[in-house]
Amino acid sequence: MNQDRFDALRRTAWLALVPVVCLFALPFLVLELRPSYAARFGGTDGTFTAVERVCSDGDAGCRWTGRFTAPDGRVRDDVRLIGDGGVQRAGDAVPAVDTGRRGAVYPEGGGRSWLLVTALLAVVVAVLALWARALLRRVRR
Repeated sequence: MNQDRFDALRRTAWLALVPVVCLFALPFLVLELRPSYAARFGGTDGTFTAVERVCSDGDAGCRWTGRFTAPDGRVRDDVRLIGDGGVQRAGDAVPAVDTGRRGAVYPEGGGRSWLLVTALLAVVVAVLALWARALLRRVRR
């Protein structure tokens, strides 16, 4: 492939593919922002008791599901624990945080998801800003 053709392909990918990927990821990141921050900086402390390890894609896609019990006795069944939270086997009880997120609770302290979501959101917004700047420059020419 010659250089001119490669440059044209790169420009096309930058102008067409990058915004589609970023705009696809943006709503998921925004929706995850509140619960991940609430898990880190608020939420209801309690205990997650592991019931079953559910795997979807080999060992990397495994999650623990179980029961969350709040100090006031309120129980949420069939919730998954975001991250491993130190669970080793079914029956293990670990400290957890409930943010009200449907079907999920977080490990004690909220885990690292808030940091990951923040970093990914910053990257997506920065890339979209650079893309918009490049598009404006192209339109002005």
